[in-house]
Amino acid sequence: MAHVSWQAANAAGNYPSSYSGEATVVEVLPNRYLFALLGEETKYIALRTFAKEIGGVSVSPTGFAAVSQVHGIRNVPPQHYPLLVTFTDISDPKTVQKVDPNNLAAAFGPGVTLKRITLEITDDSVTAGKIVALLGWLNDPAVMENPGWSSLPIDSRGAIGALLSHYPDLRGSRK
Repeated sequence: MAHVSWQAANAAGNYPSSYSGEATVVEVLPNRYLFALLGEETKYIALRTFAKEIGGVSVSPTGFAAVSQVHGIRNVPPQHYPLLVTFTDISDPKTVQKVDPNNLAAAFGPGVTLKRITLEITDDSVTAGKIVALLGWLNDPAVMENPGWSSLPIDSRGAIGALLSHYPDLRGSRK
């Protein structure tokens, strides 16, 4: 679960925004997980998913105000799905791979399909710790700091960076 916030338009006409939380994770098969990553586009997923309920308004003060008043669960339109990834070996950050939402079988095996992605607007607290608990190497300075970090493939670094809205706290992890 993530929390998204927006500010009024700045002088350039942009709406500064931020998010906090962590990626959504689903165990598709035993010890095989699908991650829906956080990112710039996911900040606007509620506006796009609840477009009918809010009168089709978009990235604007009106849109932000309208979406803040709705609650409930809706199916995310496929064209607005977040980036999906998996790790072929959950203990190895180098094994991250993008997952095609139209072909989960390529990543998870025959018969595995994605029926839908839903979005819920709720007053519940933002989740914390689920991703770090699952991916223990997120707390490993040998992986998350140089030289380990720079040795990871660029695709791995990009995906890992979108798992959490913040950098893991490694202070207690150093030996």
